[in-house]
Amino acid sequence: MRPSAATTFYGPALVSELGEHPQVLPYTDRWLRAAWLHSEPLAFEPAEEWTDEFLDWDEKRDLERPRTLHKGNGWVCIRPGRAEGSLLGGCLETIAWHVRGTDIWIDPGGAVLFLETSEESPSPAHVYGYLTTLERDGVLDLIAGLVIGRPYGYDEEAKKALFEVIARHTESAGIPVLADVDLGHTDPMLTLPLGATATLDAAGLRFSIER
Repeated sequence: MRPSAATTFYGPALVSELGEHPQVLPYTDRWLRAAWLHSEPLAFEPAEEWTDEFLDWDEKRDLERPRTLHKGNGWVCIRPGRAEGSLLGGCLETIAWHVRGTDIWIDPGGAVLFLETSEESPSPAHVYGYLTTLERDGVLDLIAGLVIGRPYGYDEEAKKALFEVIARHTESAGIPVLADVDLGHTDPMLTLPLGATATLDAAGLRFSIER
C-alpha cells in the first residue's frame, strides 16, 4: 500500500527544488516519487552530484543557467554500528531553538534521528552549542542512531571540523552516526517519511526505510 494521507514528508520544497531550472534534479525526482507513489522499501543511495549554489531568484539568475554541480564523494561513517527505529528529525537550529521542550516535541526514545543545518550555515562552533543543548536534554542518549545531512555552505575544512564536533558529542552515547547524507539545504535531496521505520548501518553506508 502507499503511504497514508497522514504521512508527513521531509524533503524538497515547491519553488527551490521542484522549480529547479531547467528541470527537477533527477535524484530529487526519483526519491520524491518513490516516497510518495510506491510502497516498496526505500533503500537510499548517495547522489552522484550535488550543489549548494544559490542563483538569486529576485534577479532571475536561476533562469539564466542550471546550477553548477559537484561530484559527490558518498556518505561518511562517523561512528559504525546499526540501528532501527522510528524516523524523526529536521533542522538542527529549529529543533534546538523552537521545538525541544515544548508540547510539540516528540519523545525521541529509540528513534533514528536525522539533523541538518540551515541555509544560515552555522559554524561548527555553533553546532557544538546546539548539540550540547540536545546532549544535556538527554536526547543523544535516548536515540538509536543519528543521520547528519550534508551541510550547506561548508568547505572541506569546515566539514571536517563539524564531523569532529558530532563525533565528540555522540561518543558517550556510542550511537552509530552517518553523515553527509543528501537531505536538508543542499541539492539534490531525499524525501523522508517521518515516523516510518528507518534502518541504519553506518559502517556499511546504508540508510533505508521500511514500509
